[in-house]
Amino acid sequence: MIPWPRIIRVFGSRDKGLVGTVLQNQRVAARAYYPDEDEKGEEPPTYRDALQAIVDGGPFRTGFPEVYVSAVGLICASLGERLEELQLSAEDASLLSLAETALHERGAAGRFSIAALLRRGAPFDIPQPEGLPAIGYLTASDVEAAIQCYRSLDLAAVPPAVRAVIDHIGTWLQTASEAREAIVCLYE
Repeated sequence: MIPWPRIIRVFGSRDKGLVGTVLQNQRVAARAYYPDEDEKGEEPPTYRDALQAIVDGGPFRTGFPEVYVSAVGLICASLGERLEELQLSAEDASLLSLAETALHERGAAGRFSIAALLRRGAPFDIPQPEGLPAIGYLTASDVEAAIQCYRSLDLAAVPPAVRAVIDHIGTWLQTASEAREAIVCLYE
C-alpha cells in the first residue's frame, strides 16, 4: 500500500538520495540475483543501477526486466506499507485464476480484478517480464471501486480455498481504502 502521488513522482524524479535510501531501508545487496545470468551471457544490472534508471526515467536494459520489477518492489516497500502476503504454493497458484473466474461469474469484471493486481504492469513505464515476477496496481480510486464491488459480492457458493484468496485480497482493499492509498502488487 503506497501513497499514489509518491510512487508516481519517483519515475524520472532524478532524486539523488532516493536510491541510497531505498537500498538502506530495505537492506538489500546492490547486486541483483538473476537466475539466467549465464544463459544471457552478460551481467544483469545491479539493484542500484535498476533503481537509478527508474529514478532517472531510463534508459533500461531490456534483457533484464525482472530486475526492474523487483526494484519497483523495493521502492514500494521503502515508501509505503507492506500488507500481509498472500502465500500460495506452486500447487495452489491455480487458485488465482479460479478466484478471477469466480469474480467474473459474479459480475465483478471491470470493478474488482485480480488480474489488474498481478498483470497490469508497473505504475510507470519500465521493461515488463513475460513471466514472473509480475507486477500490477490499483490507484486509490480503483481501490474504492474494487472494495465496493467486493462488499456486494455473494461468495457463499465459492469453494473455501478460492474464497480465502478473494477474502485475503478484500482485506488488502479494505486496508488501502481506509488509508485512501493505492496498492502495488509484486507477485513472485
